[in-house]
Amino acid sequence: AVRETAKRRRALAELLVAEGSVQIAELAAQYHVSRETIRKDLIFLEQSGVGRRSRGGSLILEGIAEPPLSARSVENIAAKHRIAEAAVRQIPNGATILLDTGSTMNEAARLLALRHGLTIVTNSAQITPLLADSDNTVYALGGQVRATSLACVGMWTLTALRTLRADIALIGTNGVLGHTGPCTSIYSEAEIKTAMVQCAKKSIVLCDGSKFREEAVIQFADWQQIDCLITDQTAPEAELAVIRQKTTVLVAGT
Repeated sequence: AVRETAKRRRALAELLVAEGSVQIAELAAQYHVSRETIRKDLIFLEQSGVGRRSRGGSLILEGIAEPPLSARSVENIAAKHRIAEAAVRQIPNGATILLDTGSTMNEAARLLALRHGLTIVTNSAQITPLLADSDNTVYALGGQVRATSLACVGMWTLTALRTLRADIALIGTNGVLGHTGPCTSIYSEAEIKTAMVQCAKKSIVLCDGSKFREEAVIQFADWQQIDCLITDQTAPEAELAVIRQKTTVLVAGT
């Protein structure tokens, strides 16, 4: 038990560094322990100087907090726009689309707003207003809104997703380094992404080249479960060659 506690606390510290903040409820679900156990873990990490507790018992990494989506949206913006253009070209007229959260998805949403006759379902609180005035039918998935990503997560979101059948899901990733599929840093968002893969006829992951240098904790699908990866010219060719053995890879701008 002592060894398991130490292992879990090391994993929590790594997650905190990757994500910038962690939530008691999400961690308790992820590690299948009580909230009180997680609370003790976070107190230990705070006393160790890893982070500081905030309202609601969450832990925030001092000085290196996860950048908000508004900040991430300006990173690699040209590449993200090219990737979004390539993704939107994959969407036929009249299709039903699941649109994940994230800065590249915001670029896709701006392009989709110029289309008409699509049905678009999203769990992003930021994307919904980008599409609200378009000539498409837009549905917002409810649920708990995460402050850093503006993603709706939790049982409400999952329950709604499981009633849907979409033609295409456009899905983002926080990193792919060291894994056999796309990953994210938070369990609750991984659940949503997995559900999107399962209820779409075709799943497309949008991933700029920087994500090949980022290692996120939770793999939400294997590349064999993904129908297409769209990336940019900065993605390492050696890693793309491995992924091509499992799925289709499109390099935007080539």
